[in-house]
Amino acid sequence: DTDSPRFLWQGSATSGSYAMGEAKGAAHGAILKDGKRIDAIFVATNNAGTGNGFNLYALAAETGVVLWQFSRAYTNTIPASTMLTPNDIPGVPVVVNKAGDGGLDDKVYFGDLDGYVWEIDATFRDGTPTTPLYTAGPGQPIASSVALFRHSILQHLFVVVATGGTDWVPSSIASFVTAVDADAHAEVAGYHQTLKSGERVYGSPTVAGDDIYLLTSVGAMTGPILSSSVEAGNVRRYAAATGALTSTTAVTKGASEISLAQDGSVYATSGSGLSHLDNSGRNASGLSLRYRPARPFRILAWLDLH
Repeated sequence: DTDSPRFLWQGSATSGSYAMGEAKGAAHGAILKDGKRIDAIFVATNNAGTGNGFNLYALAAETGVVLWQFSRAYTNTIPASTMLTPNDIPGVPVVVNKAGDGGLDDKVYFGDLDGYVWEIDATFRDGTPTTPLYTAGPGQPIASSVALFRHSILQHLFVVVATGGTDWVPSSIASFVTAVDADAHAEVAGYHQTLKSGERVYGSPTVAGDDIYLLTSVGAMTGPILSSSVEAGNVRRYAAATGALTSTTAVTKGASEISLAQDGSVYATSGSGLSHLDNSGRNASGLSLRYRPARPFRILAWLDLH
């Protein structure tokens, strides 16, 4: 009821040393449960229990009941230190029908602060995953959500990964953007693009047409307002078909996703405000999102869980 809004449900979850913490958002999916279609909410939180780590939950959208939980303690350390990966809030998971055949959603993709990308069965039929889909390496936290697209030629599902979106990553570490073939379970040759020293990605990648867009920041995101409004960043565009860098436009640093207008121009929210950029040379074909037939990838907005 838009005139009298109210919570449908509230809840929490605790399992051993793991407890539901804070989240940036959530994803919605339609999955198979006990032979029936149900709507589910997928949310990733930091750990409010003992130790640093994450919790990934599937919740029944109607009741908030926990359908399944995947929790993991961080084991990596910050480069050049003995401190464990901090207990930061992770990115939002992404749920999809992997085959793109118009059926129910069956896979969840999620990157964690330890630098791993996970592929989880949306019904949890396969149980807790033991091997990540991809390992970014030490000092390469995946703090933003991953993005998905269907390769226009291979017709495989690709997972776009961007690293370095935390202030605790040393400036000497070179972050990167890459794509992982979820069908071949391997990083795709030619897609691993290293950013310059100290350049990081705090916002999620955007896939539009046959292009991938990123807003990057040089240096830490936190800091005084005056300096943050002038510190450097870039809007970078990559070809989804090959992974090649096709455009770089200097802006001030920011942590937002890139948005595209109907005419294809780019909007980026950075430290100095809203930038409206020309996008000449873009590939508007959109073939990377089609697959006989296409089913749109959906991430729905969600209030922060605190």
